Amino acid sequence: MRPISRFLLAMSLGGTLNACAVSDNPREGGLVGGLYGIFSGAYDQRVQERQRNLDSLKGLEQGSRAEQQSLLSDKAREQNELKKLQQQSQQLDRELETLKRRIAQAHIDIAQQQALKQRAQNLQSDVKNLQGKMKEDDASAAVKEYKQQAQRLEREIKALKAELYQPQ
Repeated sequence: MRPISRFLLAMSLGGTLNACAVSDNPREGGLVGGLYGIFSGAYDQRVQERQRNLDSLKGLEQGSRAEQQSLLSDKAREQNELKKLQQQSQQLDRELETLKRRIAQAHIDIAQQQALKQRAQNLQSDVKNLQGKMKEDDASAAVKEYKQQAQRLEREIKALKAELYQPQ
């Protein structure tokens, strides 16, 4: 090989090497960058970094799944509690309706009792009035009887006087 050819070969290899940027990303850098990444350990570091990131994401995913399970469990527990509270509310509503009916019946019973009490008081008043009238009637009857007796006695007296003073 001639010296000029060697010089051109060296220049073209140098230009090629300069044209290929060295990068630890296997998608970039071409053959020289790839060889550099393999021999320098940059690819291994990149793989380890990505593995750490993947492990971290898996840990986050597991944490999210655990949190999701916890939330689902809490939701189920809350739904059960809500169902129990709704049943208790329905039971209390039924008891309230029963108490309202009892109160209404008690008001009716009280009204009936008051009406019966008033009627009893009215009847008692009527009885007292009748008893007073009976006493008056009894007194009137006695007076009437005495008057009749007095009238009968006056007739007898007149008859006796008439017999006594009658000329014979």
